Amino acid sequence: MADIYRSADKVVIWLGAEENGSDLALSAMATLASKVQVDWNRRTITRACSEDTDSRWLKLNDFSSSVPFDDETYSSIAFLLERPWDKIFGVLHLMPEYARLGIQPDYNKSVAEVFLDVILRSIFNTKDADILSYRCEPLNKIMLDFTEVMTRFLKLLDLTEKVSEDFLWDCSIFLDLFYNNVVGRAFILTQKEGLIGMAPEACRENDCIVVLLGCQSPMVLRPTDDGSFLVVGECYVQGLMDGEALLGPLPSNWRRVSRFYEETKTSWDAFNDRDRGIWQVEDPRLGPLPEGWCEQEHPKQHLYARFRDKTTDVVDWHDPRLLPSSLRDRGVELQEFNLV
Repeated sequence: MADIYRSADKVVIWLGAEENGSDLALSAMATLASKVQVDWNRRTITRACSEDTDSRWLKLNDFSSSVPFDDETYSSIAFLLERPWDKIFGVLHLMPEYARLGIQPDYNKSVAEVFLDVILRSIFNTKDADILSYRCEPLNKIMLDFTEVMTRFLKLLDLTEKVSEDFLWDCSIFLDLFYNNVVGRAFILTQKEGLIGMAPEACRENDCIVVLLGCQSPMVLRPTDDGSFLVVGECYVQGLMDGEALLGPLPSNWRRVSRFYEETKTSWDAFNDRDRGIWQVEDPRLGPLPEGWCEQEHPKQHLYARFRDKTTDVVDWHDPRLLPSSLRDRGVELQEFNLV
């Protein structure tokens, strides 16, 4: 629809009368667009014109301030944006063509069909199934590391050891973040291995903990009467967060950590051999690449790896050693799940 309006010389179709404050919502969004400037690279929002003297917008650069709309305006915008189809179709024109996944607005489809189409297209195009975890707030896996939590608790409770103020401050921040990650989640214990973890509150006894290829976290699935599985949400399970289900445990001298790099302003996973004091991007459990594959050289090899299929010359982010065929060659027993 955005493309149609953008290409039209004039609009001659009347879409209907104003409803539930839709005219107020459209007017407010037009005002907002004229008042702010978005830097998509830096992900910042600033005032569009520094000479704008409207006092309601002067503090927009302050992250503690909010957009100066009243409750009626907020409600009208919320109603306009809550049409379920438009949570998908309404943002398509804001995305570059390659990111639209070939989705075409079709209001004849049911809401379920629209969202299913988006999920399937996303998984197919990105080879990444993490979209399945978006049923709830994403987990911060670092903050749910029970070993780290217990280490800090025990040090705090050890009255024989004096701790510094810096350590107390660090613990305070860490435990606050830990608390924020456990609110709305349930403590779980697996039946076979006795592993502990956190899962969505909606989980029940006899739900399954499954490591799905393409997901960065284990998922909670619920068996149904017809043999399919309902996706409950992602979970944290101590002992399954570093690929142990597929590759076995890390050697005792190795640990997986998240390192912050100033050049990208983001954190990247890395593996540290504490005995030899070395760091590397590659998981030490993976072994050699399958025949026909090689690692592709690129400027940021110290952050992440890319792989090239010698037959097709296609470069991929995904490690071919984690493909189903490669995992089966390693003796990993894989199972297919019909998700609903």
